[in-house]
Amino acid sequence: MALAGPMRLFAPLCVLLTGCTLSGFEAEIQGRVPFSPPAVYLEWWRDTEACADESGSFEALVFYLADWIMGDARVARARWSEPHDIIIVRRYEADAKVVSHEMLHDLLRGDGSHTDGRWASCDLLFG
Repeated sequence: MALAGPMRLFAPLCVLLTGCTLSGFEAEIQGRVPFSPPAVYLEWWRDTEACADESGSFEALVFYLADWIMGDARVARARWSEPHDIIIVRRYEADAKVVSHEMLHDLLRGDGSHTDGRWASCDLLFG
């Protein structure tokens, strides 16, 4: 769902100042472009696989950079979506914890509620 007009300006302000939610709003991503992951991402992937005791296909991942992501009633640093898309807000693409967090979403095939114990044991939860 794309926000139009004044709502486009109101949404980030609403979330940052009051934590309010926007009915029916799932996610809005601005300025998304594909990018080739740097070599260190494969290292982070392998570390995340080892910590989670799960295996997956790094080659299946499709990475994007974005200007900003708004979803789940907050401004996000990154977002995973099916089947294997990882969208990272510019300025967080070199943050191992942010990128590995999204990689763990892929390995767990979602788990948007972060209930699996591996989020905590791999230190990939954000407070």
